[in-house]
Order: sequence, then C-alpha cells, then structure tokens
Amino acid sequence: MEFKSEYYTSWEDYVHENEIDTENEDVIKANTQSYEEMVFDFTMWLVM
Repeated sequence: MEFKSEYYTSWEDYVHENEIDTENEDVIKANTQSYEEMVFDFTMWLVM
C-alpha cells in the first residue's frame, strides 16, 4: 500500500520532482528533518 498526499512529500520524492542543487542537498535535508519529525509528532498527538 502506498500513501500519496497533496500536502506531504517524502524528501526522496521532493528531490525527484524538483531541481535541488546537489551540493546543498545534504544541508537542506538536515535542516528540514526536525520539522518533518515535529509535524509527525503533532499528527500522532492529534490521533491519540
């Protein structure tokens, strides 16, 4: 089963669908990871 959302995209899908400078890809991923985790935690809080 694959989950598709118009609001959420995995980092791998985002890189595939958009032009990302490969020199900065690791920096961008590292800076957005914490926000992704916060959104996930908030969503789980809402569900529980």
